[in-house]
Amino acid sequence: MVVPRRKLLFALAGAMAWGVEWRHPGEDPSLRRVREAGRLRVGLDPSYPPFESVDAAGRLDGLDVDLARELARRLGAAAEFVPLDVGGLFDAVVARQCDVAIGVPPIREFLTEVRYSRPYFNAGQVLVVRRGLGKAIGPGLVVGVESGSGADLQAGVLAERLGRPELRRATSLDALKAELASGQLDGIVLDAVAAYELLKARPDLTLGAGPLTREPYVVVAHRYDASLLKEIDAVLGALDREGYLRELVKKWLY
Repeated sequence: MVVPRRKLLFALAGAMAWGVEWRHPGEDPSLRRVREAGRLRVGLDPSYPPFESVDAAGRLDGLDVDLARELARRLGAAAEFVPLDVGGLFDAVVARQCDVAIGVPPIREFLTEVRYSRPYFNAGQVLVVRRGLGKAIGPGLVVGVESGSGADLQAGVLAERLGRPELRRATSLDALKAELASGQLDGIVLDAVAAYELLKARPDLTLGAGPLTREPYVVVAHRYDASLLKEIDAVLGALDREGYLRELVKKWLY
C-alpha cells in the first residue's frame, strides 16, 4: 500500500508547468560530469513496493530501480543508489548528495531549487468495477470513494469525468471492497497503484476507467543541471515510444 508520507507528497503536488527555464551563468557540466564519473547517483525511498523495495537478499528492486538502471545505461553510466526517506529526497538533490531523485511527484514548493522531468507514470485515480457489470459510465452507476482519500478530495472532478454517478463514501478501503463484493457498489475509485494491487488480488474485478486525474511520477534534478535533465527527458521519451515504460508497468503492477 502507499505509505502515508508519500500520500502527503501527492496532496502537496499541484498542477505543474514543465519546461520552466532556469538560467545560470557559465557552462552546465552536469551531463558531462555524470558521464566522466561513469555513475548516476539516484536517490530513492526503498520502502515503497512495487516501485522501490529491498528483497530478501538485501538488493534494491522495483519499477523505479529498473528505470533508473536503464536511464543510467543510456546516459553512458551505471546507477548508484542512495536510499533515503521520501521526505528527504528533494533536499538531497539540492545538497547534491545525489544527482537525481526518482519516484516522487513534482512539488510546487521546490520549483526554485529543482527541475522536474517529463512524467514517466501517472498514479492518478482510476475506476475499478466488477467484471461483467455491463453498465456504461453515467448516472446509473453507484461508485464508492474512501473518506479523506485523494478520490474524495477530487470527488467533483471525478463525478464529471464518470458521467455524474451516485458517489458513496466509506471510512476504509476494506469497507469499499466489501460493498463492491456484495453488489452495493458498482465500482470504487482509488489511485492507480492501489488499484493494480487490488486487481492482482481480485480477478473478479477489472479496470473500468482511468486515469481520471493526473498524478505524475517524475525524475528530480538540481535546478542548474539542465543538460543532465534534458538528456533524461530525451531518454524517457525514447523509452515511452519504444514501449519500455508500458512493459515496466506490466512487470511490476499487473
